[in-house]
Amino acid sequence: MVLCPVCSYDRTRYIRACRSSVGQLYRLIVCPCCDTHFWEPRQILIGYYEKEERASAAYLLRHSAMWKVQYWHAPFLKGFSYRKGRLLDVGCGEGSFLVEVQKLGFDVYGIDLDSKSIRAAQEQLGKERVYHMTLAKFVAYAQERDISFDVITFFEVLQHQEEPRKFLENVKRILNPGGWIAGTTPNRNRLLVNIERKAGEVDFPPHHFFWFSYDSLTNLFQKSGFKPNIFLLRGTTARTADVLQVLLLGPLLRNARAKLFTHILNRTGTKKDRTRARKRLAKGYSLVKNISLLPFYLN
Repeated sequence: MVLCPVCSYDRTRYIRACRSSVGQLYRLIVCPCCDTHFWEPRQILIGYYEKEERASAAYLLRHSAMWKVQYWHAPFLKGFSYRKGRLLDVGCGEGSFLVEVQKLGFDVYGIDLDSKSIRAAQEQLGKERVYHMTLAKFVAYAQERDISFDVITFFEVLQHQEEPRKFLENVKRILNPGGWIAGTTPNRNRLLVNIERKAGEVDFPPHHFFWFSYDSLTNLFQKSGFKPNIFLLRGTTARTADVLQVLLLGPLLRNARAKLFTHILNRTGTKKDRTRARKRLAKGYSLVKNISLLPFYLN
């Protein structure tokens, strides 16, 4: 018997199984009570995202501080009216989002489990701003120093958690009264989701442990004591191009791209030479993605 990690319902049912790239067999479980889909067993593999032979091109870009703010950050950057106070970004990566919200006037902090991304973030924001530690450890660290936050963000983080309710409980422990939370997680009913899952491992464990819907995400926040305002984000052309690239060109191009990234990002030379190479790589990356949509532009 498997209890639902969101509502503790004891009559969940098994749907399917998968074997990950690390050899672990996982089972997908559905809760008919709160609509949560989750995988068993759930255990975050420390260092998983630092092994670049397993990481996607996105993580290679993060490790080299080339990653940019994404479409899921846009509603916060454009529409969030609260523009002051102390902000913590959980899963901050290389810190591109923190750099932008710092410009808006926030006093920013960040944490992440990926030490390579944290090193890139510290180059941009300083070691006193971003930390390589879990949320639980950071909560203890912050409470010892009487640090709390007006805003806590966690973009594309919830689906990676072993226990999302414990995650939200930790968030509440260092959130000021009347504070705000903001974040995103993939919608399991999104467009082209089946294509994504057939083409790659990103939406499967040990990467993603939860497949949320609008209803299951609402249930999670309500049971955790929050009053959620959840809305659906529209994808962008670049995001669609990512999916169609995999569909049209297959894993061969994806693997070749990852090898090219690794070669260029690790090349020797002066810092100026590496910076130039990375800028050229970023432009080439965008071009390759958008070429995938060319047949649709011409129709």
